[in-house]
Amino acid sequence: MTSAATFMPGKSPTPWQQRGSSAQPLLLSKTPVFDVKSHGAVLGPGMRYRLLSVNAGIAELEVETETGLEIGYCPAQLIGAQHASSPWGARILAIGAAIVAAVIVSGIAAILV
Repeated sequence: MTSAATFMPGKSPTPWQQRGSSAQPLLLSKTPVFDVKSHGAVLGPGMRYRLLSVNAGIAELEVETETGLEIGYCPAQLIGAQHASSPWGARILAIGAAIVAAVIVSGIAAILV
């Protein structure tokens, strides 16, 4: 299945990368809202992928599967460490850190209320 991707204006996707052979499989969502009713591709060990965009902490990936190219979404922090040296790396890591900080703060606030 081939899907069209929306690239961030003025940005190009990262170069193709290969998932490490010891990496855990990552189930991607078909939609950026992480709809659990319809999952996307599984980014498994040894598979090729590239980062297309990051929006509000959600990474859009293009994955090379046995049936063609598929677009999938996951939290940016799940792939951030692998892109630390890419042009997107700092942005992904910063977004991931901000999300984690927001979750911790909201959790503490909920406990105190």
